[in-house]
Amino acid sequence: MTTQYHTISELESGVTGLLTGLNINNVQDPTDAFEGALATLLQTASIPEASTADIVTFYDGVYDYLAPVTIFGGALRDIRPLGISRGPQDFVYRKPIERFDRTKAYTPSGYDVTFEMVNGVGLMRVSDSKAIPKIILDPMNQTTGWTAAGTVSNLVADSSFFYESPASLRFTLTGAGTGTLANTLTPSIDLTQYQGVGVVFLALEIPAALLSSVQLQLGSSSLNYYQLSVTKGFLGSFVVGDFTMVAFDLSQATTVGSPVITAMNYINLSFTSTATMTNVRVGSLFISLPSPAKIFYETTAIFQDTNGDISNRISQNTDTILLNDAAYNLYKYECAMELGLRAGGTLENAAIAGLGEKLNGARSKTGAVLKQGLYDLYRAANPAEEVRSIESYYDM
Repeated sequence: MTTQYHTISELESGVTGLLTGLNINNVQDPTDAFEGALATLLQTASIPEASTADIVTFYDGVYDYLAPVTIFGGALRDIRPLGISRGPQDFVYRKPIERFDRTKAYTPSGYDVTFEMVNGVGLMRVSDSKAIPKIILDPMNQTTGWTAAGTVSNLVADSSFFYESPASLRFTLTGAGTGTLANTLTPSIDLTQYQGVGVVFLALEIPAALLSSVQLQLGSSSLNYYQLSVTKGFLGSFVVGDFTMVAFDLSQATTVGSPVITAMNYINLSFTSTATMTNVRVGSLFISLPSPAKIFYETTAIFQDTNGDISNRISQNTDTILLNDAAYNLYKYECAMELGLRAGGTLENAAIAGLGEKLNGARSKTGAVLKQGLYDLYRAANPAEEVRSIESYYDM
């Protein structure tokens, strides 16, 4: 037997019945009211059905990832490795932003996580103890071994502006064209485990949005290598004024010649710019293996259209609401409250006041419970499972 979910059309009928006596025809956008009521519902109670999961790939040495688009705030419930390899000590700790940044390199087991919002983009910062340690191809903190060519000039070590202490490499790209930095590693590195699956990361800082692409050649000689060119950073467009990760996924690389994977020592980085850029900086160059995990979180994406697509937006009144009866009942009352207020009602209005009491119960002036509401009963049966931010004894 399958669950019979309600539709938006059924919700509209139910809300109209609750608001008898109020003229809801004055509400210009009832759909917006229904979507807003869902946010109120999720802020008030933890709804098990209003959850979803994504597969995310983490990498050792990389801490910034795009947060799920439909996550409700930072309402994370769990991060777990794929399969059944999770141990009893693999906890998920959500930390305050500053504490995470201080301790991100010291995650003994499981996952550390925090959330940031930067210029409207949600970031999920994660430290994954289960990822296989990265291999540093070159720390890129001294000029020794690096040969500049093309439009690259003035290559120096910069000890005041760097991705990782003690320095970065700073150079100028003169005019439009391509400049290169090449190096022969000593000793060579066996990358058998990384062949066709590893991702090479480069920390890059540019002074202006004049960079067209960055290309990596990684091989056993200047005639035998894997080659890959990218036109954006790991999280999106190249960032100006800050170090950003550039990712080269070897599964997408082109093979030139016959690179010997057990003796990789050739690196060539090419930077193509549209005009002169002074003081371009590069930091640590390393390769990491993917560490897939499943993130489980609360979401407002509970509306399913007739094609089976799930969204946080209502498309039509035939959309299905993916809530079971108890949660749907709460949602119906919240929609009625929101629609009633938008129709010109007030909290003192008898109909709306009755809806509020039904949802929240009644309390005395001292806070004592006089009558339990639907939320009281629902939360008792469905306690919140969100991973909360914590501090440590030492920080406190």
